[in-house]
Amino acid sequence: MTRFLFWFHTGLVVAGFAGLIVAAGAAILYLLQSSQLKSRHPGKISLELPSLERLDRIHFESLSLGVVLFSLGIVVGLLWAKKLSRMNELAGDPRVILSFFTAALYWGIWAVRFSALRRGQKIAAGTVLIFILLLLTFLSPHRGIYFS
Repeated sequence: MTRFLFWFHTGLVVAGFAGLIVAAGAAILYLLQSSQLKSRHPGKISLELPSLERLDRIHFESLSLGVVLFSLGIVVGLLWAKKLSRMNELAGDPRVILSFFTAALYWGIWAVRFSALRRGQKIAAGTVLIFILLLLTFLSPHRGIYFS
């Protein structure tokens, strides 16, 4: 059962990460397209990019999927650690702490975007900044709770 939880946790986190990569990519393209459309001399690239509405939809859908899968991966990771009786080791693990923080920020930006209070450049820029934090999370040291 612990091996299943490990692989399920890993699969969910990787799938969530993939969704968040797409969200960050769409956000970067949104920022680029928005900048090009606001300038008086739009470049050739703006003609080849999707519309802002389409980029916003791709961003929102991939952000929604990514944040849910990433969060489920965290929950399954907690269940896995509990099954191994190693919950106390998680409190000081930098990757676990950053994962919770990153997931909370993603839920926050998703909630603001979902509520339609904000759209556009601020949400896109926030997504890119949080994605940088997500990259730092994956690059951070991990104590590694493995099978016993």
